[in-house]
Amino acid sequence: MALVGIFLFLAVLMAIGNSSNKNQGGHLSQRFARLGNMNGKYKDEIIKAVGNPTSVSYSGRTQLLQWQRQGYHIALKFDGDGMFSGITHEYAAHRR
Repeated sequence: MALVGIFLFLAVLMAIGNSSNKNQGGHLSQRFARLGNMNGKYKDEIIKAVGNPTSVSYSGRTQLLQWQRQGYHIALKFDGDGMFSGITHEYAAHRR
C-alpha cells in the first residue's frame, strides 16, 4: 500500500512540474515580442529585457546568444561591439 502511495505522490509531483514548465516558452516569446524591433539594441539591453541566455557561442568577434525553453528557441547574433546583428533562428511550437 505504501508503494502505491509513493507512486501516486510522484505522479502528482510530475504533473505539477509539467504544468509549470508548459508555458515557459510562451513567456519567453512574449518577452521578446514586448522588446520589439531589436535593431540598434545592445546585447546587455536585450538580456535585461528577456533574461540570461541559455548558451553563448563565439566565432571571431561575433557572438551567438541562444535562449531555449520548452516550446520556444531563439538565436541572436551580435557584432564585436555587442550590437544586435540579426536573428539566426527562431522556433515556436504550435500551442493548442
